[in-house]
Amino acid sequence: NKEEPFFLYLAHTMPHVPVAARKRFHVQTNHPNTKFGGSVAEISWSTGEILAYLKEENLAENTLVIFTSDNGGAEKFGSSNGILRGEKGQIYEGGIRVPFIAWWPGKIQQGAICHSPASVLDLLPTFTALAKLETEDPSKRDGVNISGYFFDPGISREPRPFYYWHSGYLMAVRFGDWKLNLLGSFSEDEKKNILKSTYNMTHFPEEVELYNLRNDPGEAMDVAGDFPEMVD
Repeated sequence: NKEEPFFLYLAHTMPHVPVAARKRFHVQTNHPNTKFGGSVAEISWSTGEILAYLKEENLAENTLVIFTSDNGGAEKFGSSNGILRGEKGQIYEGGIRVPFIAWWPGKIQQGAICHSPASVLDLLPTFTALAKLETEDPSKRDGVNISGYFFDPGISREPRPFYYWHSGYLMAVRFGDWKLNLLGSFSEDEKKNILKSTYNMTHFPEEVELYNLRNDPGEAMDVAGDFPEMVD
């Protein structure tokens, strides 16, 4: 459909378990689980093939490519979330914060980094704005147009709230550098419901927790007692 505007959504099953990859990709990883590492290597190759095709067909300078994920990795299956605490099924950053790469030759500066938080909920209004589409959608959407993050990544932006909402419960809120973990405020019955919906992976602290993600991205230091006004 290269003669007309197009949208392609490609959701790889891998490296979600059960992982798989062709044997030639097993040798391209040093991960102890060669199937897991091989699946990551094959996704990398596959993405490279897509980018190469866009270049060959002279579509690259008129096509925005986003590479991201829906949640952090499950460590027991082979993922690593680096310095981030937690994993899939948890509201710590290891379960929520994911890679987000935007590629658009001639439009987005190669190697630029934007530190402003965003959400996959922002993709719909962003794509709509970039495509200059007029929509008649009466529904209220939570996302905002973040195209400016791509073209002017370093400018200062006003913070906005991000709500960590799952299975009917507000589990955490982020605003600017601050993140409030509310999991310590639920009843025992509520905790049981949350555990059922998160593969029994949710960690419940004893109290509400507060973290400054700029100073402490690994969420190692709860500072709720030091900043009660921020908790309020």
